[in-house]
Amino acid sequence: MHLDNSASASSNGAGGEAGAVGSDGAGDSEGGASAGSTDATGAGATGAGAAGGGGSVSACAGNRAFGVVSGVFVEPTPAELAARLSQESYDVSPVSLVLFASTEATLAVSYTVGKGRGRAWPASRRPTPAAAWVGAQGFGSSAAEEEGWMLVEGAAGQREIRLRNVRVTATTDADCATGTATLVAVVPGEWSRVLNEVAPGSVSEEARDRGGRAPDVTLSAELSFEAVEFDFGGAPSP
Repeated sequence: MHLDNSASASSNGAGGEAGAVGSDGAGDSEGGASAGSTDATGAGATGAGAAGGGGSVSACAGNRAFGVVSGVFVEPTPAELAARLSQESYDVSPVSLVLFASTEATLAVSYTVGKGRGRAWPASRRPTPAAAWVGAQGFGSSAAEEEGWMLVEGAAGQREIRLRNVRVTATTDADCATGTATLVAVVPGEWSRVLNEVAPGSVSEEARDRGGRAPDVTLSAELSFEAVEFDFGGAPSP
């Protein structure tokens, strides 16, 4: 099991299908941002609709990042795809959860690259954090994240998959060091070929083959995560 995705993905643009991940860790970006602050502490439950806070201090207050170490993909994820993604989540961390909670809480769900304090989003794949809540026993999305990216293993190597309408609800331990999360997201239909590369025959491309648009695919997963370092100094302001 490991958390460090050592390479970022090459891209044909945000709206197109991704290429295989480059072995040099750069993809078609120029690498992650310079190292900066990796953690901060806050004063209490923050964010719109903070859950379970009740005015009590939250261990998750402040800027924090978490890497997924395992996961089980469940319905309505297509069965073949769910089985494959669940298996891969033990080998490649598919996403990281990056929480900005020093003031108004925001959350971004997307894969990261690099190690230690150099861990960051690929320069060409920086998500925009969405409104979040932070409570005494966890954190989660108050609003859907418009776009994120998931890293998976395909037949030709690591691939990235575009996620839309991403929502997460997480429960953490008392120190906010480990936890579990429910993730729900939508993969746009134009990424069906990448999904079928990961799990052949898992989603229908019939409409696309006729010149139409393949249907979107909804993913749902139960994820286990642990705290990791992250380059908050180089991350875009939420």
